Amino acid sequence: MNIKPRLNQKQSLALSLNPKLIQMFNIFHLSYADLLNHIKQEQDDNVFIEVSQSDSLMIKSLTKQSSVTSSDTQATDLISSQDYQSIRDFALSQLNYSLLTKTEKHVLTLLIDSLNDNGFILNWTEASTYIKKSLSVSQAVIDKCLAVLQEFEPDGIGARSLEECLTIQLDHLELDNMDLISLLNKVIKRHLTDLADQNYKVIAKSCNIPIEGVTVLADFIKTNFNPNPGASFSNKNPHYITPSFQILFSNDNLTIQNLEVDKGISINLSETYLQTLEQKDLDVKTKQFLTEKYQKAKDMIQFINQRRVMLETLMSTIAKKQVLYFQKGPDFLIPLLQKDIAKELSLSPSTVSRILSSKFCQTQYGTIPLKVLCPRNYFGKTKAQFIAFIAYFLKENPQLSDNKIAMMLKEKGIHIARRTVTKYRNELGLVSSYFKGRSKT
Repeated sequence: MNIKPRLNQKQSLALSLNPKLIQMFNIFHLSYADLLNHIKQEQDDNVFIEVSQSDSLMIKSLTKQSSVTSSDTQATDLISSQDYQSIRDFALSQLNYSLLTKTEKHVLTLLIDSLNDNGFILNWTEASTYIKKSLSVSQAVIDKCLAVLQEFEPDGIGARSLEECLTIQLDHLELDNMDLISLLNKVIKRHLTDLADQNYKVIAKSCNIPIEGVTVLADFIKTNFNPNPGASFSNKNPHYITPSFQILFSNDNLTIQNLEVDKGISINLSETYLQTLEQKDLDVKTKQFLTEKYQKAKDMIQFINQRRVMLETLMSTIAKKQVLYFQKGPDFLIPLLQKDIAKELSLSPSTVSRILSSKFCQTQYGTIPLKVLCPRNYFGKTKAQFIAFIAYFLKENPQLSDNKIAMMLKEKGIHIARRTVTKYRNELGLVSSYFKGRSKT
């Protein structure tokens, strides 16, 4: 009676760990810089991959945004990479997008200072004790700030062990298959050494799956997990963050430019080798070799095109929801969960997570990770941010009542009572439309 569930589980895992799906998810997950390297590596190995548009997005000679003024060039020409000397610098660049109090930001800054070059906090007890004494804060506040840090790019930053690093990344993948999640959790917590030593028989027996399943599982982990979040950062060589989009707000219009499409690399199938493959006198071995390479190249091109379409769809959706950010700045970010975006676009949360991971957009406020625009954890806005929202709404329509403002904020995911709106409105020195109406009677 228990055979059928086990068969369903195996079929389910087989589907989730299908080599083609792993390849697709890998391409979805890659940053533009990593995608470029991936294409170059595949091109060296596959005669069917032909570059139809050369890359001009990663060129290091692009003018740095920080050194360009509005008198030098138009804003739409600013397509520059941003460089960071260390993972700590990169983490600090994301600090202003954390919805925390000043004290909590001080805690987070000290946590970032505690990162080693790999992005780990290995001296956790010492670091947390120092922060408690220095800032007179509780362990609960430090733990809260650590949770915020662990939401930063790159995935796995702020971990206190390799196990925690991979667990964070597993959580961020937002996989749909509970059996796969359970398996990955088990391997991460019990079999990292076995995985490194390729003791697949031990893992297979422990997890009750065939050796072939462990092999595919190991490939999935190798493709989707990074045991060293700080690997691409170096004190000697800067790490370049290349934006996939440029977003500008001017004259009440939001302009989204897909830099990967306009300036990034594009590939297609080689016509020369397509013709060779069609030759009738081709020997069996050559035909088999070319057929395999053709199918692999075809899949790769399909996945890259899907990546671009989905990325552009997501960027358009997120940008429209966060239009106040692009118009007014970081204080106007609103809560936006990835799972809600996934539901709206009829995508799986794991697909949205992979697409957003390691992608960046260039704005007038700097080059930022896309994940910044839809924070996973929402810890509430500060008093200053509430006041800024209320002031903005009243500037747009001075006749708004406190109740209406509270409703508008609720629609944006910000739950605030009417009486709190009244309190902040009074601090702004503005009279409610309700009292304006009563004063006339």
